Amino acid sequence: MCKGNWVCFKCRTATRRDTWRLVTHDNPSLIGGTGTGCVRCAHCTSLCVFLGPSIAVPPKNNLREWTRLEQEITLFRQTNSEKEGRDATILKHQKEKFIEDLKRRPQNKERAKLVKKLEKSR
Repeated sequence: MCKGNWVCFKCRTATRRDTWRLVTHDNPSLIGGTGTGCVRCAHCTSLCVFLGPSIAVPPKNNLREWTRLEQEITLFRQTNSEKEGRDATILKHQKEKFIEDLKRRPQNKERAKLVKKLEKSR
C-alpha cells in the first residue's frame, strides 16, 4: 500500500488516499478519472481527479505548473482512449477471424455451440 494523489484543478488542492502501488501501471486508464466519485474536494466539493502515486503535484501557488499538469492529464486520457479503441477493434477482428475459421472446419455439435456463443458476444 501507498498513497495516491487526488487533485481538484479548480481549487488547486491535493488529497492523498491509500492505493495500491502499481495501480496506474496495471490500469493506466484510471489516471485522470474520478473513479467511483468517492473523493471530493474539501473546499468546493467537486469530484477530484486521480493521478496515482507517482505523478507529482505542483505547489498550489504555481498556476503555470497546474495548467500544464491539467493539459498533460487531458492529453494522456485522449491518447489512452484512442489506444483502447484501436485495441478493441483489433480484438473484434481477431474474434471474427476465429469464428470464420471455426465455421470452415467440419461440423461438430460442440463447435456449433461455441460459434453461436461467440457470435452472440460480438
